[in-house]
Amino acid sequence: MTTPRTLTMTSGQVAALVALANAGVPNEICGFLAGVAGAVTAVLPIASEHPSPIAFRTEPRSTLAAQRTMRDRGIDLLAVYHSHPIGDVFPSARDVKDNTYGEAALWVIVSPGGDVRAWHMLPYGFSAATLTVVPE
Repeated sequence: MTTPRTLTMTSGQVAALVALANAGVPNEICGFLAGVAGAVTAVLPIASEHPSPIAFRTEPRSTLAAQRTMRDRGIDLLAVYHSHPIGDVFPSARDVKDNTYGEAALWVIVSPGGDVRAWHMLPYGFSAATLTVVPE
């Protein structure tokens, strides 16, 4: 699978991410966005192993469950999402340092206030990716 340069989500999927971010306050939430050819077809929340307002770590069992769901549906991991409940939607130095997915997936960062941005995570930092939101 090649990492898409553009991620397409529906307005309902974006609203779901914002709702998850709000429900997780004061801590970061995380999960996978999965689909085909850059189009998201599934929002897969994953528990954070150590809930924190400044970091997340995907919990192994819920990560495996999300991977099983992707396999069963025949869809690919397109992005890892998480929230920044007390910051902006730019990757933090911790995000870059703790990135265990390499360049295999985009990152989407969401704020409880409704800001959502997509990023290419690179070994030396990050660059903006295109996030297109389409109506339901």
